[in-house]
Amino acid sequence: MPDTIISQAAISFVTSEYKAIGLDIDQMQTHYLLVTGAKMIGLAFLIMAAAVSVTLLSARLAAKLSRILREKYLRKLCRLQTLSLINSQQPH
Repeated sequence: MPDTIISQAAISFVTSEYKAIGLDIDQMQTHYLLVTGAKMIGLAFLIMAAAVSVTLLSARLAAKLSRILREKYLRKLCRLQTLSLINSQQPH
């Protein structure tokens, strides 16, 4: 017998046994779906929080790096302008 027929027979047998001992299959399925859905939503929120955190941290890092580079550039520019001014005032 093919595997699909065997698995369908097993599912049917287990379902009938659950009903025989008084378990509510529909309630079990609903509970499983709700729990699994809640896990999926929780995971989605966790991933969203991680994405927002990474974006925030990278933006702050980029802003800090650009500020440092801008300060270094301006210091160098001021030094060059001062040297140029000093050189232009010296007699040749």
